[in-house]
Amino acid sequence: MPSIIADRIKQARVNAGLTQKELACRLNVGQSACANWEKGIREPEVNTICDLCRTLGVSSDYLLGLVSDSGAVSAGERERLEARVSELERQLHDAEVSIATLREVILQGNAAPSSSPFSSSLPHSAPRRKAT
Repeated sequence: MPSIIADRIKQARVNAGLTQKELACRLNVGQSACANWEKGIREPEVNTICDLCRTLGVSSDYLLGLVSDSGAVSAGERERLEARVSELERQLHDAEVSIATLREVILQGNAAPSSSPFSSSLPHSAPRRKAT
């Protein structure tokens, strides 16, 4: 009877869309090793478990049966997250450029250059009041 780790390896491999041969290739082991793990005949070495987790996109806790959720992210969810990360990186870059522009304006002590995105939003010097 296959162990929980055997079942989890097979389930994670299938979910990752890999054949035993493809998984074996990525892990630099023989296909028979993968087959033996999935049949529960042998268990992978500790360092191989780490490689399995990285390759299959699951946690070691899941693979070892300590938790029931694989923590795997679907392809659609991964694409959505990658798009969000890209958008946040773009926003961060834009903010860094804006900060650099403001820093330059402040250090120069001049009014904002007309090409600056802040030229209309920076306060201009107020006229001085006459002493009474």
